[in-house]
Amino acid sequence: MTISYLQRAYVGSAVAGTLSAALTSSATTFQSSTSMTGMTDLTGNNFAGNLVVTVDYGTANAEKILCTFNSSTGVFTIVTRNYDGGSYNTATPHASGTLFVVTASATEAAEANAAVQSMKHILTGGSSGTSASPANIAVDGTPSIGTATVPAHGDHSHSIPSTALSGWLSAATFTLGSGVSVPVANLQSGTLPSGVTVPLASIASGNLPASVSTSNVWTIGPWSSGTAPISTAITGYNDYIIVVTANATASTAANLYLNVNTSASSSMTSPTSRVATAQWATTTGSTALHNLSCSGAYSPGSTTTFYIQAALTASSGTATTNAVTVTVIGIN
Repeated sequence: MTISYLQRAYVGSAVAGTLSAALTSSATTFQSSTSMTGMTDLTGNNFAGNLVVTVDYGTANAEKILCTFNSSTGVFTIVTRNYDGGSYNTATPHASGTLFVVTASATEAAEANAAVQSMKHILTGGSSGTSASPANIAVDGTPSIGTATVPAHGDHSHSIPSTALSGWLSAATFTLGSGVSVPVANLQSGTLPSGVTVPLASIASGNLPASVSTSNVWTIGPWSSGTAPISTAITGYNDYIIVVTANATASTAANLYLNVNTSASSSMTSPTSRVATAQWATTTGSTALHNLSCSGAYSPGSTTTFYIQAALTASSGTATTNAVTVTVIGIN
């Protein structure tokens, strides 16, 4: 017996028939000499499926035959003789007038039981039977309909291994859709689309965008006379870019100094009070009006509070400051 899950027809108002002619070994069809009007297929498919007829029912010569039925002509077309593992010698014809009836088969019962057994783990909530083991989802894998013969629970889940996903993301080139976010730390190259903002503190290298958030920027000044005040305390980032610009006149070469200290002190103009990497100089040799600028990096650590002072000095003669502006950008 082979379980093949055939489409079947089921007759709820079966009528016994009698062979209109002898059923020989070479016969491919047979009919009833008596009316079989009224037989209906309860599946609603109008006998599109197979049904089983037993000829010589209830006798030693009984034979099950798998066949189809045409309800319009009353003709049965033979699919399989000796169905259900029968052993009738088909060389001996079933005589004309022999009784036959529509019957059930052990094969279809076995098919139904096999289907139930395959779903036993679902019907029992997983307490018995064989369960399917969900496989990991392969990133960019090849789609497949699969070959498993065990149904899966409706609430089963699959996993995408983080290592596989990370490997794919690091090698993939793709365009982010609307509403999708990616940590800035994972961006290595490329151009951000319009409307995307990145915290300045997260930018490790590269060019700053045209518009920088003011939450990371301190602008001190401008002042039109004297030395830039030291009252503004700066803290919160590990690394800073500091730019000082001055509009000044000097009778001789002038130096523009940017002093950084962890305390606000008027003595910051003294070299002994400057922290490492805190001094830069630009020189001019004219007594006319000049714009001086110097910049540098300072890395005090995110918990350190520091102060900035800009000062203009001349190697000899006088230097007059007209306007000084200091800009500090926290970048990490």
